[in-house]
Amino acid sequence: MNHRLVFGPAYADLVLRVEAPLLPSGVVDGSYEGRPMGVSDRWSIRDESNATIEILAPDWHSDSGANPSRIQVSGRFTPHVGGFRREIRGHLVGRFLGGMGAGYARALGGRLVSALGRSHDEPDAIASFLVQALAVEGIAHSPLYVEGQNTDWTLLVSSGNHGDKLAIGFRGCHSGVSRVDLRDGIGEIDLLVVAGFSNQVISQVLALPARVRMLAPAMRNMRERESPLASLSGRFDFLSCNRSEWDSLDGRGRILQATPIVAMTEGADGCTIDYLSETGLRATCQRPAFLRDSPPGDTNRAGEAFASTLITTLLDAGWHPGPVSEGLIRLAVDRASAAAALVLDRLDFGFPSPREIDRALSEGKVHGGDRRADG
Repeated sequence: MNHRLVFGPAYADLVLRVEAPLLPSGVVDGSYEGRPMGVSDRWSIRDESNATIEILAPDWHSDSGANPSRIQVSGRFTPHVGGFRREIRGHLVGRFLGGMGAGYARALGGRLVSALGRSHDEPDAIASFLVQALAVEGIAHSPLYVEGQNTDWTLLVSSGNHGDKLAIGFRGCHSGVSRVDLRDGIGEIDLLVVAGFSNQVISQVLALPARVRMLAPAMRNMRERESPLASLSGRFDFLSCNRSEWDSLDGRGRILQATPIVAMTEGADGCTIDYLSETGLRATCQRPAFLRDSPPGDTNRAGEAFASTLITTLLDAGWHPGPVSEGLIRLAVDRASAAAALVLDRLDFGFPSPREIDRALSEGKVHGGDRRADG
């Protein structure tokens, strides 16, 4: 049996659904670090350009693990528009299992290594929630306990069919992980996935013996200056990120030359795959988003669905790190795009099955609006 190991975060996602686009123009699709600035009667979220999004959630209840707050986020919602103030109505959907690590482990059927906070003085309620939620999803978990740190959680703001996903992380335990040493007892790794830890930890994890190494960085990895991501060029075989993350990365040319496959998702515009072709030269495959007959219900988990299906299709066809044929890339991208389109209709933590993906491919579109899981 293939041994798939995922190093990445599992978060408690507090989901807020809003009724309108988050920006005056364009969409938000990114992750940001959050810093509480005080308690308010609404969510007031401000970026570094003083652009402010205020969310009125009248059905708020205080047992969700956090309080409505004024929040400062790192970076900007968009490089093109700043200083605006936008007021939107929304509602609290609930608290769910989230995080790229949990998503990839669920989609790939791999073991998850993630961090949990622990304190001798007070139980960590979010840690208890995550342990139970991972068990319910059947995700094998090897926790890294970090003393004196809170377990991480995320405020996830989604505009549903308007296409926005604003993930604001409140980090404790994962940022407290500085060293990982799990060589003993791991065994042979068929696929190693690293997502969302610091670049220092990513460097350590990439030293583990694995047949294929996949990197799924977050925006904070792209912007890290003390240990730049480009310094890890040549140590991973597959990189997946969204376009805004890729554009913020220094050393893109160096990474392209050293990485057999680089996948960039572009939301409603589809995706671009830069890959090492069988001629030994770099090639590009650009594909539109998979056709849907209705707007998406939620953009959450689309990135994990896309990248997991893409790498799985390649591996199932016998791909090893190195050149890849144009035909195989197109097949893998089409299946990945269908998977991303399908997950937009799921309200649970699940991912589309191979049967669902093949059916969508044969029909040429996703018939949206069905929010039920199809196992």
